[in-house]
Amino acid sequence: MTKTERMAQVMTAMKSFDKVNYHKAEVLPELFALQQEMVDQVFADEVGDTSRLKIWDVENRLAEKNEALGHVADETLERFRESSKAVSNLIRSEISGSRGEMQAFGRLDKITGVHKLLRNVELSSETRRTELDGIVLTRKGAFIIEVKNTRKNILIDEEGNYYRMGEYTNWDCNIGEKMSMREALLGELLRRHGYEDCKITSIVVFTNRQVEVRNKLKTLKVSFLGPLPYIIDEFEGEDVYSSAELEAMAAAIEEERCNEEYAIDVDINQYKQEFAAVVAQLDEAQAMTDRKEARRKASIMDVLMRIFSPARVEEAA
Repeated sequence: MTKTERMAQVMTAMKSFDKVNYHKAEVLPELFALQQEMVDQVFADEVGDTSRLKIWDVENRLAEKNEALGHVADETLERFRESSKAVSNLIRSEISGSRGEMQAFGRLDKITGVHKLLRNVELSSETRRTELDGIVLTRKGAFIIEVKNTRKNILIDEEGNYYRMGEYTNWDCNIGEKMSMREALLGELLRRHGYEDCKITSIVVFTNRQVEVRNKLKTLKVSFLGPLPYIIDEFEGEDVYSSAELEAMAAAIEEERCNEEYAIDVDINQYKQEFAAVVAQLDEAQAMTDRKEARRKASIMDVLMRIFSPARVEEAA
């Protein structure tokens, strides 16, 4: 089998990410499937249970093979390892986000007042599109929940810029503008359904109580998980909406929920090709080494047979 044929074989065996665009809920399962396909390709004949192996195990095993074969795939392996960083970061990000949202929704279930909770709502207009981690509809108004599961200290400055603090200060986004845009989209939706003056409040929720959060943007509320249900239950204001109206508002949001798929940030097809190229190159080198070893053994056997052949012994006699 040629290297090109082996690459095609590896690519054909990988069934994950078989389309271009995905719903958010599909991304993490597809990433896990991709990881498992790579693990199975590399460890199929070596390990019985591969379920606990990860992408970095694949990288390390391929690096071991490359070293044993005289570094024949250094450049190809390096390209694969660089792309693996982006894929691994995406997996970690998706896991972290899912875990944080589960924790936040667990706390939101502790709200005692009449309310409706909607999760992972995508809204769009002609020029804007966004995802809201959560929407809580109460008799006093609507709350947009943004979940942050971070290990870094956070600074939100007076202009709404969101910084992760550590050895270096890293700007992430302008969360003030982002939350204002989400409030505007939700407000427009509710107005279309007859709710003109619904008060909308954004709350950025941090799941890690160990980080320090400094918020200098007065128009934005922040909270850790613990106080979250109490902030909503005890929010100042009059009861405006009935239970029936909350049901109708939730139905309106569900009706206009954006169900479009989107392309993920990493070029998965290119990543698959880089993986297949490493596997094919190492397999080709291994096959060549095996052929050389077979020829060497055959040559030795031929010499031994010539020396110790019964015919030669008879001739010598």
